[in-house]
Amino acid sequence: ATYNQVNARLQALRFRSNQDEEKWKRAMAEHDRMIEALTARDPVAMRAVLSTHLQNKLDVVIGQIREAAAAQKAVGGRR
Repeated sequence: ATYNQVNARLQALRFRSNQDEEKWKRAMAEHDRMIEALTARDPVAMRAVLSTHLQNKLDVVIGQIREAAAAQKAVGGRR
């Protein structure tokens, strides 16, 4: 896959991962904590919040991939 193809897929995943209001609020709170850590020049806090944020995003994206695969399998099984 080319860079543009991969990037387009990632952008679509990022968009869909922000559709859940609670997950969106959590992500925004994490962004606020990142800004606080940057402002305070606190690398330990930044590392912690960034690690948490990326793990949370990974969990959401993996969940979406699994849901899409299950839906695809269900549609394929009906034929």
